[in-house]
Amino acid sequence: VVKTEKLKEPVSDDYIEEFRDFITSSPYMDFDKWASSFEKKNAQPIIYVYESAGLERRLAVSATASKYKIVIMWLPEKMNEQAANKLLKLIEEPYPGTIFILVSNDASAILPTIKSRCRPVEVTRLDDATVAEYLTRRLAMDPQDAMASAHIAGGDINAALRTVDATSVSRMFFDYFVQLMRLAYQRDVKGLKQWSADITSMGREQEVKFYEYCTRLIRENFIFNFNRPDITYMNRTEAQFSQRFARFITERNAESIVNHMDLAARDIAGNANGKIVNFDFAIKMIILIKNS
Repeated sequence: VVKTEKLKEPVSDDYIEEFRDFITSSPYMDFDKWASSFEKKNAQPIIYVYESAGLERRLAVSATASKYKIVIMWLPEKMNEQAANKLLKLIEEPYPGTIFILVSNDASAILPTIKSRCRPVEVTRLDDATVAEYLTRRLAMDPQDAMASAHIAGGDINAALRTVDATSVSRMFFDYFVQLMRLAYQRDVKGLKQWSADITSMGREQEVKFYEYCTRLIRENFIFNFNRPDITYMNRTEAQFSQRFARFITERNAESIVNHMDLAARDIAGNANGKIVNFDFAIKMIILIKNS
């Protein structure tokens, strides 16, 4: 939860109605969506020490409706140190019939004192087919597009849904990728200079994401040449382009292209001049694309 002008010592009960609405609309519990639901947009939701104090008081009361008292803590890695220290003894020596279930996205980020007192139960990632089926059923997506989104998401349905939400951005990245490859093939230096300026105008964060997108598409085109559609993950638009383009991505240039893309992304993330980095990379693509 977050602190506000009205809530100086917030606990989860203060937001219980909002949380019920959230979990109904977002059953896979996207933390970013939960964080964006607060009026205080820049605050980072955490578990404060007030939660620990309130929990201790509630667990001290004897259960009447059930044999067990069960505490489900979502994202224990969001606990601040004071909350963790106050909960430590309670988790180590719980009241009779009390069960703690800590549900984490990143167990390595949980404070070691808390983690060492838990019994880990790993929940494996969803397979691509399951995620794709969910996207097809819920969003009526084309099965090929759904499988491509599922593969990129790596078993994370929330990530897959964000990929779908970012369709317009992906289309823009695809158009810039196609433009780059055509201009490089034609050795159109003037066109590549304008392309570099257009990419730079997106801003550093988008530039880095663009190069990540390009890296994936280069790898997919390299695999495309092996005629193994079962291990190629592209949407229909990308696949149609790859039918003509994949022959230019071979063992002679694929690794070099990816390395140059990674270097460009690192330079831009490190505050290098975007126009210079992008134009330098674009010129190198003239040579790399001819080395197929």
